[in-house]
Amino acid sequence: MIIDPVILLIAKLLISGLFLHSSIHKLMDIKTFRGVLSNYKVPNLILWPTAIVISVFELFIALSIIMSFFGLADYGIYCGIGLLGFYTALLSYFFLLRRKVGCGCSFGSKDMPIGKWHVARNLTLLTIAGLYLLPTGNRTIIWMDYITAIFAVIMIFLSLVIIENMKNNNYYFNLRNSA
Repeated sequence: MIIDPVILLIAKLLISGLFLHSSIHKLMDIKTFRGVLSNYKVPNLILWPTAIVISVFELFIALSIIMSFFGLADYGIYCGIGLLGFYTALLSYFFLLRRKVGCGCSFGSKDMPIGKWHVARNLTLLTIAGLYLLPTGNRTIIWMDYITAIFAVIMIFLSLVIIENMKNNNYYFNLRNSA
């Protein structure tokens, strides 16, 4: 199966945007991210270093993917696949254990317990990142392809935000009405 280069471009833009947003979000509020990690039972001794390393590593992944557009090595996407795979496995593990721990997406302000949505979302993101491992066609990318890719990424991000908000609102609506 040969992938069109535009699909690969969309995947790289999406994954780099995801990691860039995630790292900036964590770095701007590292203390709260440390609290999220403590919910995952990270030992207190290594909470601060772990929070900083994860945040900086996500920034490295995002910048590496962006730099790969300029002909540099593609290590970032491989690291991104590894980190997404690890986090997806961790979410799945906590979901299967039915542990009431938040996903950490919004640092506890509107954090829902890990559910099917979180696992499905991360499996989808992992699949999108994994498209990079498939062979790509030799078609030349033109300016219209870049515009298509940018709008596709914007639409995917907007869809994820809308679905996430719908899930959060439904979760809190159900909590409010069950009391």
